[in-house]
Amino acid sequence: MKANTKNILKKCLFLAFILITITIVASIVIRYTVEGEKTLPYSVSKILITSHVYAKDNDEKAENAIWDINLEENNNLYIYIDKTDKETAETIQEVKIGNFKILKKPKIGNIKIYRPTGDLGNHLYEYSEQNYLKGDIVYTGATIDTLKNLEIRNEGGMIGFQISLENIGNYISNESVTYNR
Repeated sequence: MKANTKNILKKCLFLAFILITITIVASIVIRYTVEGEKTLPYSVSKILITSHVYAKDNDEKAENAIWDINLEENNNLYIYIDKTDKETAETIQEVKIGNFKILKKPKIGNIKIYRPTGDLGNHLYEYSEQNYLKGDIVYTGATIDTLKNLEIRNEGGMIGFQISLENIGNYISNESVTYNR
Protein backbone atom coordinates (compact mmCIF):
# COMPACT_ATOMS: atom_id res chain seq x y z
CA MET A 1 0.00 0.00 0.00
CA LYS A 2 2.85 2.35 0.84
CA ALA A 3 4.51 1.68 -2.53
CA ASN A 4 1.23 2.42 -4.32
CA THR A 5 0.85 5.72 -2.42
CA LYS A 6 4.45 6.67 -3.22
CA ASN A 7 3.89 6.00 -6.95
CA ILE A 8 0.73 8.11 -6.97
CA LEU A 9 2.55 10.92 -5.11
CA LYS A 10 5.47 10.77 -7.60
CA LYS A 11 3.06 10.91 -10.56
CA CYS A 12 1.20 13.89 -9.04
CA LEU A 13 4.46 15.77 -8.37
CA PHE A 14 5.69 15.06 -11.90
CA LEU A 15 2.38 16.20 -13.39
CA ALA A 16 2.46 19.38 -11.23
CA PHE A 17 6.06 20.07 -12.37
CA ILE A 18 5.06 19.66 -16.05
CA LEU A 19 2.02 21.96 -15.64
CA ILE A 20 4.08 24.65 -13.88
CA THR A 21 6.78 24.47 -16.58
CA ILE A 22 4.21 24.75 -19.39
CA THR A 23 2.56 27.71 -17.62
CA ILE A 24 5.87 29.55 -17.21
CA VAL A 25 6.92 28.97 -20.83
CA ALA A 26 3.48 30.01 -22.15
CA SER A 27 3.52 33.22 -20.09
CA ILE A 28 7.01 34.13 -21.35
CA VAL A 29 5.98 33.51 -24.97
CA ILE A 30 2.77 35.53 -24.60
CA ARG A 31 4.62 38.38 -22.89
CA TYR A 32 7.26 38.50 -25.64
CA THR A 33 4.55 38.40 -28.32
CA VAL A 34 2.68 41.31 -26.74
CA GLU A 35 5.59 43.49 -25.61
CA GLY A 36 8.27 42.49 -28.11
CA GLU A 37 11.97 42.89 -27.58
CA LYS A 38 12.73 45.80 -25.26
CA THR A 39 16.31 46.60 -26.22
CA LEU A 40 16.61 46.58 -29.98
CA PRO A 41 20.13 47.04 -31.34
CA TYR A 42 18.89 49.17 -34.30
CA SER A 43 16.11 51.68 -34.85
CA VAL A 44 14.67 53.80 -37.64
CA SER A 45 16.10 57.27 -37.05
CA LYS A 46 14.30 59.10 -39.88
CA ILE A 47 12.29 58.62 -43.04
CA LEU A 48 12.80 60.97 -45.97
CA ILE A 49 10.19 61.23 -48.73
CA THR A 50 10.77 63.11 -51.96
CA SER A 51 7.96 63.51 -54.48
CA HIS A 52 7.92 64.73 -58.04
CA VAL A 53 5.76 64.57 -61.13
CA TYR A 54 7.48 63.15 -64.15
CA ALA A 55 6.52 63.31 -67.82
CA LYS A 56 7.75 60.74 -70.28
CA ASP A 57 7.20 60.55 -74.01
CA ASN A 58 4.63 58.05 -75.23
CA ASP A 59 6.09 55.34 -77.45
CA GLU A 60 3.50 55.90 -80.16
CA LYS A 61 2.97 59.62 -80.72
CA ALA A 62 -0.33 60.94 -81.95
CA GLU A 63 -0.29 62.25 -85.52
CA ASN A 64 1.05 65.81 -85.92
CA ALA A 65 1.53 66.13 -82.16
CA ILE A 66 4.48 68.12 -80.89
CA TRP A 67 3.73 67.01 -77.34
CA ASP A 68 2.51 63.50 -76.49
CA ILE A 69 3.51 62.72 -72.93
CA ASN A 70 2.32 60.54 -70.08
CA LEU A 71 2.34 61.89 -66.52
CA GLU A 72 3.34 59.94 -63.42
CA GLU A 73 3.98 60.81 -59.79
CA ASN A 74 7.03 59.32 -58.08
CA ASN A 75 7.56 59.18 -54.32
CA ASN A 76 11.03 58.11 -53.24
CA LEU A 77 11.24 56.80 -49.67
CA TYR A 78 14.55 56.64 -47.84
CA ILE A 79 14.71 54.94 -44.44
CA TYR A 80 17.69 55.62 -42.19
CA ILE A 81 18.57 52.85 -39.73
CA ASP A 82 20.96 53.65 -36.86
CA LYS A 83 22.52 51.59 -34.11
CA THR A 84 20.89 52.25 -30.73
CA ASP A 85 23.45 50.46 -28.58
CA LYS A 86 26.97 51.42 -29.65
CA GLU A 87 28.53 48.59 -27.59
CA THR A 88 26.64 45.72 -29.21
CA ALA A 89 28.47 43.42 -31.57
CA GLU A 90 25.31 42.66 -33.58
CA THR A 91 25.40 43.70 -37.22
CA ILE A 92 22.72 43.93 -39.88
CA GLN A 93 22.56 40.76 -41.93
CA GLU A 94 19.48 41.65 -43.99
CA VAL A 95 16.61 44.14 -44.10
CA LYS A 96 13.45 43.10 -45.90
CA ILE A 97 10.76 45.53 -47.04
CA GLY A 98 7.58 43.84 -48.14
CA ASN A 99 3.95 43.05 -47.47
CA PHE A 100 2.90 46.23 -49.28
CA LYS A 101 -0.84 46.88 -49.00
CA ILE A 102 -2.77 49.51 -50.93
CA LEU A 103 -5.58 50.58 -48.62
CA LYS A 104 -7.36 52.82 -51.13
CA LYS A 105 -6.98 52.34 -54.87
CA PRO A 106 -6.43 55.57 -56.80
CA LYS A 107 -9.22 56.81 -59.07
CA ILE A 108 -6.75 57.11 -61.96
CA GLY A 109 -3.39 55.53 -62.58
CA ASN A 110 -1.60 52.37 -61.48
CA ILE A 111 0.55 52.00 -58.39
CA LYS A 112 3.93 50.31 -58.77
CA ILE A 113 6.80 49.87 -56.32
CA TYR A 114 10.38 49.87 -57.59
CA ARG A 115 13.78 49.12 -56.15
CA PRO A 116 16.76 51.39 -56.88
CA THR A 117 18.66 50.44 -60.03
CA GLY A 118 20.88 53.44 -60.73
CA ASP A 119 23.20 55.74 -58.81
CA LEU A 120 22.07 58.02 -56.00
CA GLY A 121 23.15 61.23 -57.74
CA ASN A 122 22.00 60.23 -61.22
CA HIS A 123 18.61 58.64 -62.05
CA LEU A 124 18.29 56.22 -59.14
CA TYR A 125 15.10 54.54 -60.46
CA GLU A 126 15.49 55.10 -64.20
CA TYR A 127 16.09 51.48 -65.15
CA SER A 128 13.44 49.97 -62.88
CA GLU A 129 11.26 47.40 -64.54
CA GLN A 130 10.10 44.90 -61.94
CA ASN A 131 7.10 45.88 -59.81
CA TYR A 132 7.62 44.82 -56.18
CA LEU A 133 4.02 45.49 -55.08
CA LYS A 134 3.47 41.78 -54.44
CA GLY A 135 7.09 40.98 -53.55
CA ASP A 136 9.88 41.85 -51.16
CA ILE A 137 12.86 44.16 -51.52
CA VAL A 138 15.77 42.64 -49.58
CA TYR A 139 18.85 44.63 -48.58
CA THR A 140 21.87 42.64 -47.42
CA GLY A 141 24.49 43.73 -44.92
CA ALA A 142 27.72 45.11 -46.42
CA THR A 143 30.58 47.44 -45.56
CA ILE A 144 28.97 50.48 -47.27
CA ASP A 145 25.49 51.54 -48.46
CA THR A 146 24.94 50.80 -52.14
CA LEU A 147 21.31 51.35 -53.12
CA LYS A 148 21.88 50.06 -56.65
CA ASN A 149 23.09 46.68 -55.32
CA LEU A 150 20.57 46.61 -52.46
CA GLU A 151 23.25 46.79 -49.77
CA ILE A 152 23.06 48.51 -46.39
CA ARG A 153 26.04 49.16 -44.15
CA ASN A 154 26.01 46.45 -41.49
CA GLU A 155 26.49 49.06 -38.74
CA GLY A 156 23.43 51.04 -39.91
CA GLY A 157 22.70 53.00 -43.04
CA MET A 158 20.06 53.95 -45.59
CA ILE A 159 17.64 51.88 -47.66
CA GLY A 160 15.19 53.13 -50.25
CA PHE A 161 12.44 52.34 -52.69
CA GLN A 162 10.01 54.20 -54.96
CA ILE A 163 6.23 54.20 -55.02
CA SER A 164 5.05 55.34 -58.42
CA LEU A 165 1.57 56.32 -59.59
CA GLU A 166 1.77 55.79 -63.33
CA ASN A 167 -0.60 56.72 -66.15
CA ILE A 168 -2.18 59.66 -64.33
CA GLY A 169 -2.92 61.32 -67.62
CA ASN A 170 -1.79 62.10 -71.15
CA TYR A 171 -1.00 65.49 -72.56
CA ILE A 172 -1.23 65.82 -76.33
CA SER A 173 -0.70 69.17 -78.03
CA ASN A 174 0.29 70.70 -81.35
CA GLU A 175 1.35 73.99 -79.79
CA SER A 176 4.95 74.74 -79.05
CA VAL A 177 5.77 75.81 -75.52
CA THR A 178 8.23 78.58 -74.74
CA TYR A 179 9.28 79.87 -71.37
CA ASN A 180 11.88 82.17 -69.90
CA ARG A 181 14.25 81.04 -67.22
